[in-house]
Amino acid sequence: LIQSLKLLLTYPGKIIYPGHGPVIMDAKLKINEYITHRQQREEQIIQAMRTLDGKLATSKELTKIVYKDIPELYLLAAENNLVLTLKKLLVEMRVVKIGNDELGEVKWGLPQI
Repeated sequence: LIQSLKLLLTYPGKIIYPGHGPVIMDAKLKINEYITHRQQREEQIIQAMRTLDGKLATSKELTKIVYKDIPELYLLAAENNLVLTLKKLLVEMRVVKIGNDELGEVKWGLPQI
């Protein structure tokens, strides 16, 4: 997502006409806001993992830490977003995907240095 947003910054367009919501008059400003938000979310996930002191966590457990202030109704959507971010971080080798627990859920952790 971040790479795609950075690519959009290279286009000359100044206005964004989203599928929903108001027209965005300053495309570059809004795209930079999106990039900053994604980077902050990635860092928030990494920080949440650091609080686990080397323990592994499922995406559900991480979601409850990272999205602690959102209503229960939105946790599944939040978890889906979190998993997508974890997969990106996995490709970048910033997190590791380790084993399965008894329910077959993947656990995530930070790489051992």
